[in-house]
Amino acid sequence: MIRDDKAEALENSGLWRRAAERWGELFRQAKTDEERHYITQRRAQCTAKATRPKTTEWGHVCAVRAAATRTLKDMGIDQKKEDPLRGTKYRGETGRRDGS
Repeated sequence: MIRDDKAEALENSGLWRRAAERWGELFRQAKTDEERHYITQRRAQCTAKATRPKTTEWGHVCAVRAAATRTLKDMGIDQKKEDPLRGTKYRGETGRRDGS
């Protein structure tokens, strides 16, 4: 099978995306189907190991928005009743200042 010192060094260093790219370059140079199959497997292994970790609760936008809303509510700022920056009443769905 194919051995590539550069790709294996990248794998040993934990640089999975770069190693997968290197295996892709070798795929273009492969001459037989067996070599292509082996390279495809190695590239798939590198890609699987390179997946990014799932975001934590705070990394998710909805969780941050919910935390901000809770904080505003705890501070006594109800955004549904007034616009804290302008000192006006909430316009609601109609767009009017009085919400009607």
